[in-house]
Amino acid sequence: MKKIILIVLIFLLNITVLVGQNNLNDGNQKIQLNDNNSWAIGGGVSNFIMHGDLRSLGTGNLGNFLNFGAYAYVDKMFNPLLGMEFKVNYSKISGGAQYLSSVYNILYVNQTKIGNNLFFKGTSYGAELNLILSFSNLYVANAKKWNISGYFGLGYHQYDSALYEKLSDGSNNLLVDFGKNPARSSIYEASSIYISG
Repeated sequence: MKKIILIVLIFLLNITVLVGQNNLNDGNQKIQLNDNNSWAIGGGVSNFIMHGDLRSLGTGNLGNFLNFGAYAYVDKMFNPLLGMEFKVNYSKISGGAQYLSSVYNILYVNQTKIGNNLFFKGTSYGAELNLILSFSNLYVANAKKWNISGYFGLGYHQYDSALYEKLSDGSNNLLVDFGKNPARSSIYEASSIYISG
């Protein structure tokens, strides 16, 4: 059953096809943005993979944590080479303890050590503003069926996660809420600014 799910996921990740021109006769047609739609909207499904002290995959007794989310974007091309993208995203985040680290204290949790029964879960949402550089149109701005582009920009996201301990009876014991935690001088969700690409 796991192999079938893996094959379906790989298939879904590989069916991203965009159609940019609807009257492509040959590969030498000059791109004129005045005659074409320079806007694009879209969306998709994402998977957040956490890797650190607590991670999403390879966590031992707790199994793997699949963190699916969604995103939507709007693109505007100013010329055949440059454009801008605005993207919003939402994702579930979770993970468990790994075996690679020795036992040590956890920040904001008194007298608790990393063990095989610890895991975290929460949510993340944010937005990005990216510059689009079309590598396919770097030298000659000809219409093609395929396009290779690079994205570079800034993003901002907020997240709220909590650390739990899985007890022997199967119940979960909340140890600390990292997002709304007065111990880190904040009563709001944690946030960060990042470079996207």
